[in-house]
Amino acid sequence: MRRLILFAKRAEAGKVKTRLTPPLTPDQAVRLYRGFVADGLDFIRRFENERCLVECCTDRLWAGPVGSDISMTLQRPGNLGARILHAFRRSAREGADATVILGADAPTLPHSLVEQAFRSLETGADAVITPAEDGGYVLVGACRPLPGLFRNVPWGGDGVLTATRSAAAKHGIGLAENGAWYDIDRVEDLVRLGRELATAEGGARAPRTREALCTVWTPEFGSW
Repeated sequence: MRRLILFAKRAEAGKVKTRLTPPLTPDQAVRLYRGFVADGLDFIRRFENERCLVECCTDRLWAGPVGSDISMTLQRPGNLGARILHAFRRSAREGADATVILGADAPTLPHSLVEQAFRSLETGADAVITPAEDGGYVLVGACRPLPGLFRNVPWGGDGVLTATRSAAAKHGIGLAENGAWYDIDRVEDLVRLGRELATAEGGARAPRTREALCTVWTPEFGSW
């Protein structure tokens, strides 16, 4: 059995996308993040079938967007590594053979990279990541809980990917890597996102994000 988990935060001013404020206001950042989460929920729903359970795991329980029927679960307190590890442990207890966790900050992550992650786990890898272009990762998967993979990692910095690779080598964890993708943390990421969403494919992948971005776009970001 597969399980796909979207990690997200409750969208509140001053709590989400703070590295984008400024140039965005806190309220604009909330609007954009809500678009990320709405598109993320639609995205994981496409994977749901008799072989794959999906859920949204949040820092605080909330009902989710109106009309959403996706299971909402609660993250454990602690740093990001502790929260991810707890989600893997719970998923394994509930019978998952391969679990993949996505962040909500990569609203245009391709379907193919998620499928590739599951295939890596199902063909022998202990764990898998999709590296982020800023030195972290946007996806992590595992066949079982792997505490060593999440210890002594400088979460939130550009050393996450390097530390994860080192931890895997140290603990004998077979770590597979997908092709890299990007998440939205900096103004330059926002500009790139705008250009991607201006295409037919990008707009179809993340329509709620596109709608939100249109309301916060300013001339200083340039043209789409």
